[in-house]
Amino acid sequence: MRRFVPFVATVAVALFAVAGQAGATAAPHFSRVSAHTSGNELEIDFVERGLVPGQNYAYVASSDKVTETYQCYRTSTFTPLPHKFRVSTFNTSPDVRGYTADAAGVVRGFVFVTGVFSQVNGCAGPDREAVLVHISFTNYELSDIFTHSFVDVTGTVSGPVEPD
Repeated sequence: MRRFVPFVATVAVALFAVAGQAGATAAPHFSRVSAHTSGNELEIDFVERGLVPGQNYAYVASSDKVTETYQCYRTSTFTPLPHKFRVSTFNTSPDVRGYTADAAGVVRGFVFVTGVFSQVNGCAGPDREAVLVHISFTNYELSDIFTHSFVDVTGTVSGPVEPD
């Protein structure tokens, strides 16, 4: 029994030292987050620091509202018509991505957000089709699924969508 007590005390001291070192590192946090449109998606680029080197992390994002602007085109000639219309949704489809923290405990990455829309055709008449020409994302949130760190960004990110 006497040999067991020093062993337990040694293990306890070692665990306390490791826990103290882990507590001394900075908590996981996003140090840079920016976004831009990429086609019909929102691309969110980020840097997260304070992570465990070599550990895997997963990220997901969402947006409060997505608004698409459509231009009506003549189907046979792909000529733009004067009619435009907008549709909005509060439903987004996340793009969950995994990354591994580098030796410094940093992840540099990106995720996408896409709006989930019903079938849209606001172009009345034959030989007409709706073509997406512009998209806007209002407010977005980026989350690290494992550490639960997140960032909320208020504002609108928008850009043109080039017709195919």
